[in-house]
Amino acid sequence: MKTTISFIICLMLSLTIASSAAYASSEIDASAQRLAQLGIIEGDQNGSLNLEKSLTRAELAVILTRLDFSDAPGGLAEWREWGAAHFSEQENRYNKFTDVPNWALPYVEYCYQRGLMKGVGDGKFDPQGQVSPQMACTVALRYCGVAETDWDYQTSVTKAQNIGLVPIEGVNGGVILRGVMVDIIRRALDYGSNNRAPNVAEALQNVPSSLVASPQPQKPSPATSVEQEPSSATLINEQEPSPVLSIDEMKAEIVRLTNAERAKIGLPALEVLPELMECAQAKAADMKNSNYYGHNSPVYGTADEMIFRFVPQAATAAENIAAWGATPQEAFTSWMDSSKGHRETILTARLTHIGIGIAYGADGGYWWVQQFVRL
Repeated sequence: MKTTISFIICLMLSLTIASSAAYASSEIDASAQRLAQLGIIEGDQNGSLNLEKSLTRAELAVILTRLDFSDAPGGLAEWREWGAAHFSEQENRYNKFTDVPNWALPYVEYCYQRGLMKGVGDGKFDPQGQVSPQMACTVALRYCGVAETDWDYQTSVTKAQNIGLVPIEGVNGGVILRGVMVDIIRRALDYGSNNRAPNVAEALQNVPSSLVASPQPQKPSPATSVEQEPSSATLINEQEPSPVLSIDEMKAEIVRLTNAERAKIGLPALEVLPELMECAQAKAADMKNSNYYGHNSPVYGTADEMIFRFVPQAATAAENIAAWGATPQEAFTSWMDSSKGHRETILTARLTHIGIGIAYGADGGYWWVQQFVRL
């Protein structure tokens, strides 16, 4: 009797495992078919997608680049006709990797400028290195614009699983198989459309009725960099001085400086988007009025959540902030000199529109917000 019960239990377990494996396989096959139709993945000379094999970092850069261009106005043809050559040119390169083969260079460069992938240290990219679960989840979270506030490289798998970006199985070993990565990419494609607010009108209901300063706003310290918390000192009855440039003129100057830097490396100019200008100004005023300095707002949520509420049709969102500088040039220079990705954001090729917000702080300082989207 015991033998019979044990046999039945083992049989049930084997059926459960087989069913789970079949389900996972069908999910992967469906994801692979979809990505192949979009041109994001391709088979080898025999037409095989090799879904059971591991993935290298260089191959991941190729997939991510194609993914980003798949919804561009010109589709993947835009990459073939412009992007591949553009990101191969020496004057348009910003990474210092010395180990990337020529065929992978434009893809690696694009992913680096886009902020999706980074090096491994000592000027190396490690193109033949195997993609780990943490690496796969990190790039997926970055692609989807999930702010790196409550997760990091070590906790990326848990974060990605919690929001449905990765499957439960297939991300617990030392490397990611191509099939699992294909499923992660498909989930990343779906994530954006399922996590944006329905319209701008709803977002505007949450905009404070007044965007002027509260009686005791927090004071940005003149020594504060774009990565540090501003001083906790407060102001009493602080009056905004008459600047040499008006706020609107300062916003226009930030736009001009941004497009001037982009033009130096052959990137198209960013267009001013009215609803993004409104979003950026709301963010600047919110930081000032709510006494905080960071990308997460107590009113609007993460930077991406806020931007997608104001610009629900955006495909990509990004944000730079600063709490230092009395002039547009000083604020802009702090971004360009930053080692935390602000320069890379400004020079990201795929971004198409810009919005600027400025709120007066104290001692000649301002709260500066620079927001970007791709439409």
